[in-house]
Amino acid sequence: MSKTLILIALITGALVGLGFAQPPAYHESVPIPTLTNVRYGAHERQVLDFWKTPAASADRAAPLVFYIHGGSWKTGSKEIINGNLDVKALLKAGISVAAINYRHVSQAEAAGIVPPVKAPLEDAARALQFVRSRAAAWQIDTLRIGGAGESAGGCSTLWLAYHDDMADPKSDDPVARESTRLFCAGVRVPQTSLDPRQIEAWLKQIPYGGHAFGVENWKFLESRERLLPWINAYSPYAHVSADDPPVSLYFDKNLEGNLHAHSPQFGFHLQKRCQDVGVFCEVLYDRAPGYRENEATFYLIESLNMPSAKDDKIKDNLAADSQQLPAFSPKRYNVVWDSPGKDQSGSMPLGNGSTGLNAWIEPNGDLLFYISRTDSWGGNGRLLKLGRVRITLDPAPSTAEFLQTLSLEDGTLKARCGDTHIRLWVDANHSVIHAEINAAEPSTATAAVELWREGNDSDALLETGKGQVGWYHRNLYSEKPEELAKLQGMGEFKRQDPLLHRTFGAVIKAENGERVDGARLRSPASRDHRFDLFVLAKHPATADAWQVAMDQSIADVEATSFQDRRTAHEAWWIAFWKRSWIHAEATGEQNDEAFVVSQAYALQRYINACGGRGAYPIKFNGSIFTVGHPSNPRADSGNPDYRQWGPAYWWQNTRMPYMGMCTSGDVEMSDSLYKMYCRDLLEYHKHRAKVHTGHEGLYIPETMLSYGNHRAADYGKTPCSERTDKLQESPWHKWEWVSGLELSFMMLDRYEHTLDEAFLKETIIPFTHEVLVFFDLHYGVGADGKLVMHPSQALETWWECTNPMPEVAGLHAVMDRLLALPEKLIDPGMRAYWAELKAKVPAVPTREVNGVKMFAPAETFANCRNSEVPELYSVFPFRLCSFDRENVQLGIEALNHRGPKGYQGWRQDDIFMAYLGLAEQAREYVVARASTKHDGSRFPAFWGPNMDWIPDQTHGGVLMKAFQSMLMQTEGKKIFLQPAWPKDWNADFKLHAPYKTVVEGRVENGELVDLRITPESRRADVVDGMSNRER
Repeated sequence: MSKTLILIALITGALVGLGFAQPPAYHESVPIPTLTNVRYGAHERQVLDFWKTPAASADRAAPLVFYIHGGSWKTGSKEIINGNLDVKALLKAGISVAAINYRHVSQAEAAGIVPPVKAPLEDAARALQFVRSRAAAWQIDTLRIGGAGESAGGCSTLWLAYHDDMADPKSDDPVARESTRLFCAGVRVPQTSLDPRQIEAWLKQIPYGGHAFGVENWKFLESRERLLPWINAYSPYAHVSADDPPVSLYFDKNLEGNLHAHSPQFGFHLQKRCQDVGVFCEVLYDRAPGYRENEATFYLIESLNMPSAKDDKIKDNLAADSQQLPAFSPKRYNVVWDSPGKDQSGSMPLGNGSTGLNAWIEPNGDLLFYISRTDSWGGNGRLLKLGRVRITLDPAPSTAEFLQTLSLEDGTLKARCGDTHIRLWVDANHSVIHAEINAAEPSTATAAVELWREGNDSDALLETGKGQVGWYHRNLYSEKPEELAKLQGMGEFKRQDPLLHRTFGAVIKAENGERVDGARLRSPASRDHRFDLFVLAKHPATADAWQVAMDQSIADVEATSFQDRRTAHEAWWIAFWKRSWIHAEATGEQNDEAFVVSQAYALQRYINACGGRGAYPIKFNGSIFTVGHPSNPRADSGNPDYRQWGPAYWWQNTRMPYMGMCTSGDVEMSDSLYKMYCRDLLEYHKHRAKVHTGHEGLYIPETMLSYGNHRAADYGKTPCSERTDKLQESPWHKWEWVSGLELSFMMLDRYEHTLDEAFLKETIIPFTHEVLVFFDLHYGVGADGKLVMHPSQALETWWECTNPMPEVAGLHAVMDRLLALPEKLIDPGMRAYWAELKAKVPAVPTREVNGVKMFAPAETFANCRNSEVPELYSVFPFRLCSFDRENVQLGIEALNHRGPKGYQGWRQDDIFMAYLGLAEQAREYVVARASTKHDGSRFPAFWGPNMDWIPDQTHGGVLMKAFQSMLMQTEGKKIFLQPAWPKDWNADFKLHAPYKTVVEGRVENGELVDLRITPESRRADVVDGMSNRER
């Protein structure tokens, strides 16, 4: 096409976009369509034309460009395609073309369709589904359909590109079962937002687009709040998410003198939004660098004719799979249900790190959710639910057609009950829960507070003002802390009671909400409802002080607009997923196994994020996602506040969710772990060691309450003052001291990853030094000058030991790392002390069985009572033995000769296998672990109860660490890749290594490809573990 023709076409397209006359027929440059006016609906405007490329055949399905004309949705037709696309060039390039007409807004208004824009946009979706339904007859590659359009048609195209798939897989209509997603889009002068407030801010002019919603432009802004649910539903900008296809936008002129409806500002702001979530979006305008005439045609040819999506070096956010997902996208692991849940056993977890929900929709259409916090400790010491909320619509939505999705990419539950859409999420950045409901017909919505505790543990409803309801729980008693402190000899240590007057609860608000009574808030009849639930825990606090703090918290949250909060929430989750991932794949049945493990890994990491940023560490026995299990025979298990093993932290279990956080880049989620154990309770630990042992240093009890005391059942009933032996009475972990060493080792991992010198000096060194002092003073030395660690035990398994493996390996490993720290960071006297103590630590214990040498549980050991494998603590967590070391056979033989075996709960067999380089055994165990969930729970990552409770966080924590360690292990500065990775599993991955290093790449057929190391200087430290294994 000549430049003159292009110029005429562009002018014509722009005039049509503003509502001027449309061409009566195709321009002479456009070939005659293969098929004309094919109906995809009953209305006279619901027709399309189709051009079949000569390259299409029964053996080669062709890509297709799907074109939507402009005209403000008021005028225009498919015949203006020549102003935007070179159809001849597309056909020559092997790409077929479809161009559609659709109902104009005037026709929608005449038919009573509200809002009017619903007709043209939903026509576009239906037409796209129709084209896909003809794929076999028209020889179309359904995965490679690119969108194109100008002005309003460009807006429609972007809406398709960014909207979640509108396919209904259960529909009786075969067309409705087809996808509405695009592979890519190239559009000209589109409106990227229909929000008048955004448009006014971007363009500094009167907002455009009121006609789409049936109002005049000058009334558009003042009508915004009323129209906002529809604006968000039909505005492309509002739908951008991490899994969206790449788009390219073109504008006729630079900013100066441009018609406001076609301003490049629409493109620039969309581009910024896409960059925030990691989606490719380019913005070009004529005379700009890199701009070509007929740019959309070139772009679509290049994009649709790529050999494969993963070969596109420009749009590097396309994944290597047919779903076109960015590499980091977790959408492939979304949990999707097509029927409602019968009760709490069918709940999905949501959370922001400190506030969590168990949510489900019942067959009657009610939305229910339990609310939890990491700091809602009751007076009896239990971690309590805040309560339960039920949201009921009248009339109730139908659940005959039902779809519920846990959208991992934005931490949101999305559900469709017939024509009613539900969206539930916990703001990632604020203590507020949002329940949004959009229905085709008006209804009332009532949020009801449901409480169950009675007596001293009962909750109180708030006497709040109009438009809200609320409740709180306030501990009027404290059952254990002071009693336990006195019993255990700690009464003289002054502290504030950690439970008494702790107050927590929630307030529910809704726009124009009507307070029915103290427990119910009604949102009046409307198609759209939104309930905001604000949560707060405060200690100590009176009821009035808590209410004042709650009012301030609400004001602080509402100071930011709802839309901005949602955008920031989505950005948090996108940033979280972009930090790290492992996507394994294989062929045949192996691919199912690889997917199961990859999904389990992603879901467990998601659960960590939902419950791992609070004031207290993750509870191993359920996190904040426990629900009642009435059929379970354990006492009180029908109560959602119940969890087996109660409120205490058991170290060997508590550590499990944290073991993989450095590798996944989630170090901030370990803040509360180290804060509680190593900072807040540091002086308490030291005081206890002095009282119980008579010497300096500190030890961490295996079982410990959040405020530092032993469990009552472990310490015993006899007061410390009346004892000679002041240690706990329970023999299960009376002499088990490994907790402090493991905490120290884990913190040193965190330091090596972050190089945070403040954390090293203020937390690691003060804590770790006291742990080492304890061992030095608690045990004497033998004739050889080595520590004789007796009495002692090897975990809970061997009760009568000398020099148990966990403590011996831990002392060696911790001091090796301390002594390797830069001299400038360590006091010389302290370093000398560590070196002297290191020389006194005995060698790691070994034994022989039938002439075969292997690691031993201890130098001497007897009285076996449990099923842990302490002899392999030299392999993990302390990493004194691994696949690349000369002593690897000692570990392999110990593994082969271990007693109990298993892949459930806290058992670490799969981690041991990975560190020993046993790829096939590790695969077998992680597949079995990932495939073993709680039978009574619907959610696929609610593990357990195993030896603990549901969902079992030890089970998922071991899975994460094992899966990571199969793919990457580090030692000092060395980075070993695929040290235990199955040869027939491929993978995309991004993991974190020490010294602020990021390792990203792909394994294909046993080879490392596309390996990216940040910083690049660390590439020299990378070792191909598979090659090393084979040697």
